[in-house]
Amino acid sequence: MLQNLITFKTLRLVALVFLIALSSCSAEDETTVDEEITDPEEVIDPPADGTAAAIIGSGWKLNGYTGNLNIGSNNNGLNYADNASTEASHFFFEKDGYAAFKTFAGNPTSGGSSNPRTELRELINGGNNYWNGNTSAQRSMKMRFKVEDLPPSGKLAFMQIHEEDDVYDDIIRVQVQGSSGQSSGSVDLRILGYVAEDLLGSGQTVNFDMELDTEYYFELTMQNGVVRLHNLNDSGNRIATLFVSQNVGNADNNYFKAGCYLQSTSNSHFSSDVYGQVLIKDLVVNPDD
Repeated sequence: MLQNLITFKTLRLVALVFLIALSSCSAEDETTVDEEITDPEEVIDPPADGTAAAIIGSGWKLNGYTGNLNIGSNNNGLNYADNASTEASHFFFEKDGYAAFKTFAGNPTSGGSSNPRTELRELINGGNNYWNGNTSAQRSMKMRFKVEDLPPSGKLAFMQIHEEDDVYDDIIRVQVQGSSGQSSGSVDLRILGYVAEDLLGSGQTVNFDMELDTEYYFELTMQNGVVRLHNLNDSGNRIATLFVSQNVGNADNNYFKAGCYLQSTSNSHFSSDVYGQVLIKDLVVNPDD
């Protein structure tokens, strides 16, 4: 009887030890399985490309610079570059999910302008081609943007329609105007270029409450020779027309530009460390040739 009792207790002890070991083994197996599921997910979802070039996308040529920035030297130590590198740099870089365009007044200029700029030129059929703004087909450029900093002149353009013919040059320049080096507060929204200075006799101030360092969503269009600037809601729908031009005539070799184009730059500004800066994202042209 006593021997049977000892045997029974021994069996219970062995069974208890077996259950504890089995439970421990199961817990380790669950941890291992979780790790095996998690690791492949990390490989499948790499970080998104947050470079300025990725934010802008294809279909654009960057006008910028080469060389090392050195404020106060001749042309700030730079050379102007048509079709510049889109690698992160002092003039084109990512900031807060936007592509940033930064330009100092002392930066070099292209042969066709006395003002420096860091800007995009629309590519059409893969090159420096043009579309005809005098047809019934509407051409459109939309973008979300912030103007963050103003140069020494207090003036910069951020949206344009350009024309191959020097008679028209800038069909329209959409600009802001404030004070030298301004980085916050109210500024004027201005329309310049052929549609204002030639057709209307002077630049036009738009009745629009505009602030620096504030996001806006604009659309610039041209159709049947008429240029329009629209304010959009967050969904990209038009909520107000800010400017409508007269018919510009025979301007039929056109393309869009966007970025930071300084205005009224003078020799006294060349050594200044004050710059213009514009942030852009969701930049879309339609039709996209």
